[in-house]
Amino acid sequence: MTLPAWLRFLELSLLAGWLAWRLYSGGRANHAEAALPFLAAGASIAQLLLEAQAATDPFTPLTQVLPVVLGSVYGGLSLAVAAVALAAAFAGRVRAVPSACVLLVCAAVSSSVAADAASAAASSGELAMSPTLSVPRSALTIQNPYANDPASAERGRAIYQQYCQTCHGLNGDGNGPAAAGLRIRPATFRNPQHFLAPGMDGAHFWVVQYGDGRQGGMPAWQGTLTDAQMWDVVNYVKVLAGGRPTASSGSSPPGGSARPQ
Repeated sequence: MTLPAWLRFLELSLLAGWLAWRLYSGGRANHAEAALPFLAAGASIAQLLLEAQAATDPFTPLTQVLPVVLGSVYGGLSLAVAAVALAAAFAGRVRAVPSACVLLVCAAVSSSVAADAASAAASSGELAMSPTLSVPRSALTIQNPYANDPASAERGRAIYQQYCQTCHGLNGDGNGPAAAGLRIRPATFRNPQHFLAPGMDGAHFWVVQYGDGRQGGMPAWQGTLTDAQMWDVVNYVKVLAGGRPTASSGSSPPGGSARPQ
């Protein structure tokens, strides 16, 4: 059970217990009871921040995701629960009973849509890959089907040599023979912090698939290469980024080991 889920359970328990006590006591209030809705408000805000944090990644700050979560049904209800709970904590007497009923309903509804809000936030916005290229953050959810296939990078080496090295260079340094004539300098792959970062395979696959959409920039290889071939190229680029060229690098004819999808 995740920490946000525990906080939702705590929030609902506090509100339910508070409502039951106020109904039992006939609406008579005391100062100690104000702690229950106050704690419920804190739990609501804490879980909201944790859900937003869970929707981020190493390249996206919380400040970019939080507005998306706040703009969702879950975010709106969570803020409403926190605001009304704080108000009810100081309202006193009979007015707290209907407030507790409303809070309990809102908290329950917000809990049921929390996962959808976090998922939407995780797929919103764009991730800057370079000054001229951004990809949708939803691409980060694309899973590499050949991540654990040691032969994938070797297949990708031959495809890379046929389609990529003329711009990106044999060793991925961005100084291929065609690079000088391009308006946008080809990316260098000698950057392990970027190309070997966890969760980035889907973003790099998206770039190979769709390119950057700019004249003289990265072309789209969808339709020329199969999905399997594009994944093999991504895995070979990771080899270049790690400074670990395959043993047979440069020795096979271009395209000789490309595998159809």
